[in-house]
Amino acid sequence: MLSEMWSWCNEEILMRLLKLSVLSFMLLLCAAASLCAQTNSPEQVSYYLGEVKMSSPDGRPYGSSLSLIKRTLKPSENKIVEQVASIDPREPTKEYTTVFDIKGSKFTVKDEEGTFAGEGELIGKAWEWTGWKYSVNLLGERKGKLIAEDTVSGNGLVVKKSFSGPDGQVRVLFSEDLKPISKEMYEILRAKLLPK
Repeated sequence: MLSEMWSWCNEEILMRLLKLSVLSFMLLLCAAASLCAQTNSPEQVSYYLGEVKMSSPDGRPYGSSLSLIKRTLKPSENKIVEQVASIDPREPTKEYTTVFDIKGSKFTVKDEEGTFAGEGELIGKAWEWTGWKYSVNLLGERKGKLIAEDTVSGNGLVVKKSFSGPDGQVRVLFSEDLKPISKEMYEILRAKLLPK
């Protein structure tokens, strides 16, 4: 009788372990499916146009320019790529490409032209972020640090930046108000501003 009881106990333990193993396996499959769904999501592209106002720390205006932006979220590559055309009446339009490498809620950022690099943090649900903060060091002719905070809303993208020189003194404040535009409008404007 004792051996039968022991055998039943072992079978009961074995069945529980088997159920736990199956449950663990199912949870693992669900987690993997969720991760795959998140990172295999299709690319999301948005387009913006807006004014960039520049001023001194004490509020004196330095003028303004326009930015034309194509922002591509690439979940399968854990990247965001931004193409920004800077439209300034005092000089020819220039386009810059910035790449964000995403790791969880953190990212590193640099431009393809090699003029800046830095890091930051994303705010909100993955690939549906409501904002991000970052700090970059300028590596080109102009040395210094740029600190920025971007906020996404139904009305577009609002960006606040400050530029400090190598001495740490804030020299310029930037305020950007970017409104969403259609892909067609973006392509028309870009073709006019950056003819091949």
